[in-house]
Amino acid sequence: MKMIRTNKIDAACRQIECAIRLLFSNEDPFSIHTVISAAFRIVRDLSELSGKSNIHESLKLMIKPDKEKIFWRRINKATNYLKHAKDDSSEMLEVGEELNESSISITCLYYESLGYEQTPIMKGFMAWYALINPDFLLDSTPFKEIVEDSSFNVYREMPHHEKLQLGKQILELAILKTKSI
Repeated sequence: MKMIRTNKIDAACRQIECAIRLLFSNEDPFSIHTVISAAFRIVRDLSELSGKSNIHESLKLMIKPDKEKIFWRRINKATNYLKHAKDDSSEMLEVGEELNESSISITCLYYESLGYEQTPIMKGFMAWYALINPDFLLDSTPFKEIVEDSSFNVYREMPHHEKLQLGKQILELAILKTKSI
C-alpha cells in the first residue's frame, strides 16, 4: 500500500483548493463547509502558534466594523453544528448559501498571513469574492473602487448558481494564466 504524506500547511492548502473546486462545481454545501472548516482550524492554529501572524487585526482593517459580527457569526454557526451533536442533536441547521464563500475567503487570508503565497486557485476565488461582495470591503482597500463599479452589478444580481459559474470561469482563467507564465 502506498503511503500518502503531508504536513499541516500542505494539508490546509489542499483542503482550501478542494473546497473552492467543490463550491464552483455547486457540490453539497455542508460537505464543502466541513472541508473548509478543517482547513481554517489548521491555519488558525498555525497562526496562533507562529506568533507572527496578525490576521485578526488585518481582517478588522478590511471588514466594515458593522459587518464584522455578521461575518464571524456566519462562519462559526455551521462549523459548530457540523462538528458536534451532543448539545443540539435534534436541531435543524439553516444557513445562507454564501456561508462557504465567506469561510473560504477568511481561510485564504489566514493562509497568506502565514507567509505563503496564495495559489492560483485561491487568487481566482478571492478575485471572484471581491467582485461579488464589495460591500464587505472598506473604502481604503486598494481595489474596492474597481470592484464597486456599477458596471459589475450585472454579476452581483445574477442568481447564485450563475455566480458560481462565473467563479468557475474566473478560476479557470487564473489557472491558465499561471500555466502560461
